[in-house]
Amino acid sequence: MSETDSAPFDGAVDDPILQLQWEYIREAPERLAELRKDLAAFRVGEPDALDSLKRRFHKLAGSGGSYGLPRVTEIARAAEQRILTPPRPTPQDADLFEQAITDLKDAFDASSVMAGMPSPESRLPGFGYRAILLMGPGPLRNEIERSLGEVGFVVAIHESEVDPW
Repeated sequence: MSETDSAPFDGAVDDPILQLQWEYIREAPERLAELRKDLAAFRVGEPDALDSLKRRFHKLAGSGGSYGLPRVTEIARAAEQRILTPPRPTPQDADLFEQAITDLKDAFDASSVMAGMPSPESRLPGFGYRAILLMGPGPLRNEIERSLGEVGFVVAIHESEVDPW
């Protein structure tokens, strides 16, 4: 068992490369939430959603390799290439991107274990990402709420007459 396996999780590790990798992996829920938000927008036909998905997959394809996570690069690159390859994806193709996001989550989870990070259960109770949705009911809100919940966000909804989107 390495020193990092038994140490309490305080975000500190001695190896600077491992420290960078841990920081990158800890940011994965935020990146996945952004992808899920874009996917929800793509499903309901938002015009810029596919381009945003492409940019986010492109960034993950590059950064995954830079941080020593080749599986992240492989999954993100395949999703980006699907977007770039004709015919242009339509909202009916969204399940393909949802599977890529699920595969990315699995890749980040596996990488955290391989990097010796403590499991999420060993972190401070009650700590986590929180989101407040200020929007009226509808399919986009439902998809955003579901997607955020899947990646660990606690979601509060405040219905508003004025939709900030």
